[in-house]
Amino acid sequence: MSSPVFVDSVAWIALLHSADSLHEQTVQSYRKLVTDARDFVTTSFVLVEVANVVRTVATTLSDRTGKTTSFNCDLRTYLD
Repeated sequence: MSSPVFVDSVAWIALLHSADSLHEQTVQSYRKLVTDARDFVTTSFVLVEVANVVRTVATTLSDRTGKTTSFNCDLRTYLD
């Protein structure tokens, strides 16, 4: 049995935000880990940090450009 993989905020943010420079690499890693049936482990602190970044990035971009940014939080879409 494989040991679980700890997922920090950088990985969650890169996975959820398609404009992140690490997005494609993270999507590929995510697909491999899911295919290999690896379990993910994180902490509530990490999830709070991710939520804060999502809110901050969305608000900052909207304030600066008048445009919104999107974060795809449906992780199933990365398995297609």
